[in-house]
Amino acid sequence: MVAAALLARRVTEAADGVPPAQEQKKFTYEDARAALIADYEREKRSSLLIRADGKKDICGLKQLDSYFGGRHLAGITSDDVEGFIKQRQDEGVGPAIINRSSALLKRMLKLMHRKNKLRSIIWVPLLKEPEPRQGFLAPKNYAELENAMQEALRPVLYYLYVTGCRTNAAKQIEWPQVIFDGDKVEILLRAAQVKNKEPLLLALDEKLAAPLRDTPREKRVGRLFNTTNLTKAFRNACVAVGLGKWRDPEDHDKGYDGLTLHDLRRSGVRNLRRAKVQEDIAMKISGHKTASVFKRYNIVDSDDLHEAMQKTTAYLANSLQITTSDPAKS
Repeated sequence: MVAAALLARRVTEAADGVPPAQEQKKFTYEDARAALIADYEREKRSSLLIRADGKKDICGLKQLDSYFGGRHLAGITSDDVEGFIKQRQDEGVGPAIINRSSALLKRMLKLMHRKNKLRSIIWVPLLKEPEPRQGFLAPKNYAELENAMQEALRPVLYYLYVTGCRTNAAKQIEWPQVIFDGDKVEILLRAAQVKNKEPLLLALDEKLAAPLRDTPREKRVGRLFNTTNLTKAFRNACVAVGLGKWRDPEDHDKGYDGLTLHDLRRSGVRNLRRAKVQEDIAMKISGHKTASVFKRYNIVDSDDLHEAMQKTTAYLANSLQITTSDPAKS
């Protein structure tokens, strides 16, 4: 009777396209990883990264690779996931970062289940996260931070601060995306580089535009900004000017607390608003889009974008001048 029931269930599963349990055991973590990468490519997600060696990656995936690499997918249990979380916590990693990895694993399992390559999906716990960060960099502190940065990294630092652009998007900008239109210099971000999946035209102020114009044509190839070791250099500069600190000055791998690169995005949006740039244009520059603000596609003229950046630059210059000449007014 038991055998008959098992046979009936197998017949039903076969009709539904579910392979035998023995066949499912051959699928590995690497198969699930490949399915996840393919899903991100299909959805054209801007968080899909291409490393220097050409390998496709997603933030939070490397840690999963180290822990689950080589494992049979059907053999991964909730206890294993909790073990991964415990290891990351012991390394001093915060809940938000751990959850990014856990969410990727959960997505992998769902994809393999949909493809009938996994019979059931295990429970993947998520940690309670703290309130969202509210960090930002005031104009009076920016000049000091910029001076502490490596000279080669100052252009991308300023670009992030003045536009509110996402760091990953800035890292992917290439020279062919730069548009020279008379005295104007613009960057056209592709849809895949923008979180809201819409192409974005960014106008550059003179501080960014001048060195681009001066770059010889034969050197206008590859990535636009130097971002080598950007996060490490940024943290070192923040520590140098009192905007951050290493948890252990002798061992930087133990973590860092303070201003983050993403805080520059918040700062950029704050600068646009304080410069009294029209809200829909400010949203266009930063790449944000919400149902309440953008109920339909908004068309922003190139001249409006340049005027907006001129207003922002003037606001920053005035703030820095006030801070330098009369600290009591800052």
